[in-house]
Amino acid sequence: MEAFKDIYKVFKENPIRNSYIVENQTGTNNTTTNIGRPNTALLHTVISFSTFGIAVGLRLFQDTRYFSPPVRRMLNFFSIPLAVTVMLIVSNFLDVYLNTVQVKSGITLSSPETRPWLINPNLSGKGKLDWGMAVLAAFPAVFVVIVIFIETEITVLMCFKETVSRKGSGFHTNLLVVAISIFICSIFGLPWMCLAAVETSNHIDSLRVWTSYNIPGIKSQVEKVRQQRVTLFFIGLATGLFLYQPFHFGHIPIALLSGLTLYMGVVATFGVQFFKRLELLFMAPSQHPYIDYLDNVPLLKVHLFTVIQIIMITLLVVIKSVDSISFIFPIFIMLMIPMRVLLGKYAFTPLEIEQLDNEQDDEHH
Repeated sequence: MEAFKDIYKVFKENPIRNSYIVENQTGTNNTTTNIGRPNTALLHTVISFSTFGIAVGLRLFQDTRYFSPPVRRMLNFFSIPLAVTVMLIVSNFLDVYLNTVQVKSGITLSSPETRPWLINPNLSGKGKLDWGMAVLAAFPAVFVVIVIFIETEITVLMCFKETVSRKGSGFHTNLLVVAISIFICSIFGLPWMCLAAVETSNHIDSLRVWTSYNIPGIKSQVEKVRQQRVTLFFIGLATGLFLYQPFHFGHIPIALLSGLTLYMGVVATFGVQFFKRLELLFMAPSQHPYIDYLDNVPLLKVHLFTVIQIIMITLLVVIKSVDSISFIFPIFIMLMIPMRVLLGKYAFTPLEIEQLDNEQDDEHH
């Protein structure tokens, strides 16, 4: 969604025109005004979708029969760096203006003239919140806590399943660390830290080791996960060093980031059961693949559950997109829990709801 918003914003700022120079005649004075920049919007769109296409293509290349398996896995692991490198070289050779990443050098405030480093907790005085507003702020804070809790637990459960391991109480410290980091960031007026579900999924995916079967009809299973912290250490170290710009960020087009955002969103849907059931809506029953839940759940109920999910997703997108009602987004997320309970009690049997409400696709290849 963010990638398409960026493309829309670029087209709005740099619309496609026959002429980008307008002459203004006022009496005897003639002035010219530039309206947008030529080819910026088109090149932004091309680079965004090209970055996305190269990254996805290299990721899916692992499922082909070209080259040896180690080469295919290597291209899969480095799909994002290769896509970024190729499109960065292409964009630098083209004499077209592109919006680039703007990052200040060093650790500093974005607007030091408006506020100091520490947020003033004093609620009195001109321009400050009164105590009544401070008390009322606790009401939306509850909704924020719900969102943070759900996002943290979903990410933790995803890691718990994917790593095929047991971390004990280590998983329960995530929420505590997130709460402490949010408190510290609030004091300094910094963006809140949270668990990144999509990035975590991609990181775990790169560490998984799959069993290799050459027998048709047998799916590969996760054999183990390389338990290491070296990658995350160097990611944090590189992020800290980049604050002092050893590499010039001004050469990185925002179009590249839009393509990567689209890539992470699309890749996160791979293997999700909902999209397979979405395909079943447009397939004849005789063409359905062999999937476990199709043997245990009537097809009408499968379609009913898919339609309900489509409606819920549409409502979530609408609520999140409309600013005037976006504050009820956490409430709507929380209402999904009793709704699932009601569906499992009145519309579906426990076995049916368990098989349909599964995040992974159970198709046998």
